[in-house]
Amino acid sequence: MKSLGSLKFIILALFVALYMSIYTYTSHNKDERIEFLLNQQINTLSNNYKVALSRFDTITELTGRNLFNNPLVLNILYQAKHAKNEQELARLRENLYEVVNPEFKSLQALGVNIMLFAFENNKTFLRVHKPKKFDDNLSKVRYSFTYVNANKKAISGFEEGKISHAFRNITPLFYKQEYLGSVDLSFSSESIQDNMKSLHNIDTHFILNKHIFDSNVWKSQKKVNYIQSIEHNDFLFSLTPAQNIGMVFSQEKLDVTRALKPEIAENIKNENAFALYFNKDDITYSIAFVPIKDLKNSKTVAYLVSYNKNLYLKNVINEYNFVNILSFLILLLLAFLSYINIKQNCIRHGIHL
Repeated sequence: MKSLGSLKFIILALFVALYMSIYTYTSHNKDERIEFLLNQQINTLSNNYKVALSRFDTITELTGRNLFNNPLVLNILYQAKHAKNEQELARLRENLYEVVNPEFKSLQALGVNIMLFAFENNKTFLRVHKPKKFDDNLSKVRYSFTYVNANKKAISGFEEGKISHAFRNITPLFYKQEYLGSVDLSFSSESIQDNMKSLHNIDTHFILNKHIFDSNVWKSQKKVNYIQSIEHNDFLFSLTPAQNIGMVFSQEKLDVTRALKPEIAENIKNENAFALYFNKDDITYSIAFVPIKDLKNSKTVAYLVSYNKNLYLKNVINEYNFVNILSFLILLLLAFLSYINIKQNCIRHGIHL
């Protein structure tokens, strides 16, 4: 009986060793393939984001050539800089508005939401999008303008304000080699989301860290459509006109974020791009996060988030489960048959176990 027990132990040990070898290999292979697919989603989201920013750069460059370098526009700004009284400034402001507003209306269809002219001292001369608000000092609230007016160099990037945010492109303005000030042509995050949806058919949305706002100002701003993000409690979701809450808070997405929330929170601490996946029943969802850095200090203040029903990921998981279950059953059958065969051979040859 002792020998029979030893035989069982040896066969069981071989079975476990062989299965663990197969399991270790298939697990490593599965993890590598999943990592590749998740990185692929991050790269796709990052590249689409770069394409959108490149589109913004092109629009800004063309607007600069056709409008901001227009001698009529620059001459008005030159006169405004040297205006002797408020009445003259008001007249010139109205003149500039009449010249640039038709172009601004056309640009709005391309995602532009802000056109703002400011003098070298960072005081606003004209907000084309809000023509009745002017003469306020941007020095303490808009790093982008203070940088451009101090260095006379263009700058672009994401910058948040007291109640809103935008992808800003600030351009210095000169007239006959005299520095006049700068102009901001900004694009909303909604335009990025809509652009990705229309061009790439990718379900993408934008979440913004609520701590960059002044004491919950966002809650009282009806014009800025922010709602609580489902991915992280510290982030707000920027709802676009093309989206609705049912689309954003679909049951599938709620299931995904509910399951992955601890992992999302842990990854967001690192402020880097990352992707995770959630497998349930017949659906495998992958979710990717690409960080958006602040213009001033390159700190991550927002993320682009994309969801994907990932068939390839589902196939990898199904294949992994199938191979492991099949391997287990085959090895178990071999172990049983080996035991029976050895036992019968021993009995046939008169060997007592």
